[in-house]
Amino acid sequence: MEISFANTSHKEELLITSDETRLKQVLINLINNAIKYTEKGSVKVDYNTNASHVIFRVSDTGVGIHPDNIETIFERFVKIEGENTVKDGTGLGLAISKSIIETLGGELAVSSELSKGSVFTVTLPLQTAKTLPSSNSENALTA
Repeated sequence: MEISFANTSHKEELLITSDETRLKQVLINLINNAIKYTEKGSVKVDYNTNASHVIFRVSDTGVGIHPDNIETIFERFVKIEGENTVKDGTGLGLAISKSIIETLGGELAVSSELSKGSVFTVTLPLQTAKTLPSSNSENALTA
């Protein structure tokens, strides 16, 4: 399996005012899930920005999620079970991740194609160094 990390924003430094611990928790959960459900192929982590948001994407070429399960994937205790897809876990990781991202003012979304893989997208508000209040700089993340 190939794992890659990419900065597609073309910015040398990115400043995000957020809860560093919680953002890392979510990204690690998404990366772990991608690895868990990808036996062959690749997992890619990248980020980009637009005028007001930073967008993190964790994509894989794993088993994918059946369209019938997309609506419930972020509910508590939901585990996607099917042929070759039963994995360890409680079914809480994505529900907790979505709650964290929404608390941080962002969104967590998924797109997937069965047998081809999934893309989980985290979108968070962006503050550039020009707009960042100096009193919040200790909570800023640099990527």
